Amino acid sequence: MQASTSELAQQVAAAAVRLKAAQVDFADHEPDARREFYAGVLQGALAEVLPDRRREFLVALQSHFPCWSALAGAEPSAGPAPAVTAPPPEDPEALADRLIELTRLMDDDEKQ
Repeated sequence: MQASTSELAQQVAAAAVRLKAAQVDFADHEPDARREFYAGVLQGALAEVLPDRRREFLVALQSHFPCWSALAGAEPSAGPAPAVTAPPPEDPEALADRLIELTRLMDDDEKQ
Protein backbone atom coordinates (compact mmCIF):
# COMPACT_ATOMS: atom_id res chain seq x y z
CA MET A 1 0.00 0.00 0.00
CA GLN A 2 2.79 2.42 0.85
CA ALA A 3 4.43 2.03 -2.55
CA SER A 4 1.16 2.64 -4.34
CA THR A 5 0.46 5.76 -2.23
CA SER A 6 3.95 7.02 -3.04
CA GLU A 7 3.42 6.26 -6.72
CA LEU A 8 0.11 8.14 -6.70
CA ALA A 9 1.79 11.13 -5.04
CA GLN A 10 4.43 11.13 -7.79
CA GLN A 11 1.74 10.96 -10.48
CA VAL A 12 -0.11 13.87 -8.86
CA ALA A 13 3.06 15.95 -8.62
CA ALA A 14 3.96 15.28 -12.25
CA ALA A 15 0.47 16.20 -13.46
CA ALA A 16 0.48 19.38 -11.36
CA VAL A 17 3.82 20.44 -12.85
CA ARG A 18 2.54 19.82 -16.39
CA LEU A 19 -0.67 21.75 -15.74
CA LYS A 20 1.12 24.69 -14.12
CA ALA A 21 3.57 24.87 -17.02
CA ALA A 22 0.62 24.79 -19.42
CA GLN A 23 -1.02 27.66 -17.54
CA VAL A 24 2.02 29.80 -18.26
CA ASP A 25 2.62 28.55 -21.80
CA PHE A 26 -1.02 28.84 -22.90
CA ALA A 27 -2.01 31.99 -20.97
CA ASP A 28 -2.34 34.04 -24.17
CA HIS A 29 -4.10 31.35 -26.22
CA GLU A 30 -7.81 31.14 -26.86
CA PRO A 31 -9.85 29.37 -24.17
CA ASP A 32 -10.69 26.50 -26.54
CA ALA A 33 -7.00 25.84 -27.24
CA ARG A 34 -6.21 25.92 -23.51
CA ARG A 35 -9.16 23.66 -22.70
CA GLU A 36 -8.08 21.14 -25.32
CA PHE A 37 -4.50 21.07 -24.07
CA TYR A 38 -5.47 20.87 -20.37
CA ALA A 39 -7.95 18.09 -21.13
CA GLY A 40 -5.22 16.18 -22.95
CA VAL A 41 -2.84 16.54 -20.01
CA LEU A 42 -5.54 15.39 -17.61
CA GLN A 43 -6.62 12.48 -19.79
CA GLY A 44 -3.02 11.34 -20.11
CA ALA A 45 -2.47 11.60 -16.37
CA LEU A 46 -5.70 9.77 -15.55
CA ALA A 47 -4.85 7.00 -18.01
CA GLU A 48 -1.82 6.16 -15.84
CA VAL A 49 -3.92 5.94 -12.65
CA LEU A 50 -5.83 2.83 -11.68
CA PRO A 51 -9.58 3.44 -12.05
CA ASP A 52 -10.27 2.89 -8.35
CA ARG A 53 -7.61 5.52 -7.44
CA ARG A 54 -8.73 8.27 -9.85
CA ARG A 55 -10.93 10.15 -7.39
CA GLU A 56 -8.07 10.12 -4.86
CA PHE A 57 -5.73 11.34 -7.61
CA LEU A 58 -8.06 14.21 -8.54
CA VAL A 59 -8.55 15.28 -4.92
CA ALA A 60 -4.78 15.30 -4.42
CA LEU A 61 -4.28 17.19 -7.70
CA GLN A 62 -6.86 19.72 -6.61
CA SER A 63 -4.71 20.59 -3.58
CA HIS A 64 -2.05 21.92 -5.98
CA PHE A 65 -4.55 24.50 -7.26
CA PRO A 66 -5.92 26.23 -4.13
CA CYS A 67 -8.21 28.58 -6.06
CA TRP A 68 -9.91 25.61 -7.76
CA SER A 69 -13.12 26.14 -5.75
CA ALA A 70 -13.17 29.92 -6.27
CA LEU A 71 -14.51 29.59 -9.79
CA ALA A 72 -17.99 30.94 -9.14
CA GLY A 73 -16.86 34.37 -10.35
CA ALA A 74 -15.63 35.66 -7.01
CA GLU A 75 -12.58 37.84 -6.88
CA PRO A 76 -9.48 36.14 -5.47
CA SER A 77 -8.89 37.02 -1.84
CA ALA A 78 -5.64 37.80 -0.11
CA GLY A 79 -6.57 35.41 2.72
CA PRO A 80 -6.08 31.67 2.87
CA ALA A 81 -7.72 29.54 0.23
CA PRO A 82 -11.14 28.22 1.22
CA ALA A 83 -11.52 24.55 2.01
CA VAL A 84 -12.80 22.52 -0.89
CA THR A 85 -15.88 20.53 -0.04
CA ALA A 86 -17.25 19.41 -3.40
CA PRO A 87 -15.67 16.34 -4.95
CA PRO A 88 -13.82 17.07 -8.18
CA PRO A 89 -15.45 16.06 -11.44
CA GLU A 90 -14.00 12.98 -13.10
CA ASP A 91 -14.40 14.35 -16.62
CA PRO A 92 -11.08 15.76 -17.91
CA GLU A 93 -12.86 18.39 -20.02
CA ALA A 94 -14.71 19.67 -16.93
CA LEU A 95 -11.38 19.85 -15.11
CA ALA A 96 -9.86 21.73 -18.03
CA ASP A 97 -12.76 24.20 -17.97
CA ARG A 98 -12.18 24.78 -14.28
CA LEU A 99 -8.47 25.31 -14.85
CA ILE A 100 -9.18 27.87 -17.58
CA GLU A 101 -11.54 29.74 -15.27
CA LEU A 102 -8.89 29.64 -12.58
CA THR A 103 -6.33 31.29 -14.86
CA ARG A 104 -8.77 34.13 -15.48
CA LEU A 105 -8.86 34.83 -11.73
CA MET A 106 -5.07 34.91 -11.39
CA ASP A 107 -2.81 37.88 -11.95
CA ASP A 108 0.42 37.50 -13.97
CA ASP A 109 2.56 36.81 -10.89
CA GLU A 110 0.25 34.00 -9.76
CA LYS A 111 0.42 32.40 -13.20
CA GLN A 112 4.17 32.03 -12.79
